[in-house]
This record gives sequence, structure tokens and C-alpha cells, in this order.
Amino acid sequence: TTGCHGISKSGRARSAPKLVERGPDLARVGRRWQRKRLRSWLLQKLARKGKKHAMKFKGTRAQLNELTKCLIRLR
Repeated sequence: TTGCHGISKSGRARSAPKLVERGPDLARVGRRWQRKRLRSWLLQKLARKGKKHAMKFKGTRAQLNELTKCLIRLR
């Protein structure tokens, strides 16, 4: 399933398909995370505020690297 998070220009979440629990807007994720820690978070190796990411990333290593590279640029 995709569409768990929104990415807005202003940092305010846009509407998305109804999910059990929607993740936060990712517009400024690059300000809060370092790439290595973000990668660990997506692989559920790191907990934040006592919780791991809801879904473990299931793509290839190259896809994970590309995803984290793009997310870190969101400031």
C-alpha cells in the first residue's frame, strides 16, 4: 500500500486515501532526520518515541538509498 504520507509545500498535510492511521506530512523531514537514521527507521531497526515505523521498507537497497536521498532533500 502506498499513500501513507503526504508531502505538501507548506508542511500541512494534504488529503490522502483513508488508512488505518495516516503518517505525518513529510514536507520538512530532511530537517529532522539524518540519512543513516532515516534508513534505519524505514527498516524498523530504530524506534522513535518508543515506536518503530508502521511498515518495514520492502524494496531493494538501491530503492531505499534513492528514497532516503529524496526525503533528506525535503526541508
